[in-house]
Amino acid sequence: AVGASAVAPASSGEGGEDAEPSGGAVPEEVVAAALRGDEEAVLAWLDSGGRVDATFECVFASGIRVDGMTLLILAMMRGREGLAEA
Repeated sequence: AVGASAVAPASSGEGGEDAEPSGGAVPEEVVAAALRGDEEAVLAWLDSGGRVDATFECVFASGIRVDGMTLLILAMMRGREGLAEA
């Protein structure tokens, strides 16, 4: 299975440098929560104004970097159907 060994938040490209942090990027702690399947933490971030289409960079164990990841993509890759349905 493909797994993320390190995850770093990155700007979604919307709003430039003046964008609100929760609206343009996914904080590392939210990405970590998604990796763990912590639905409550992810939903709390979304409820506080986080964008469902916010993106981040994901670095896989193989060293491949993928920009433009979303929490939904990550949840599905990690078999976290509960997060995807939320």
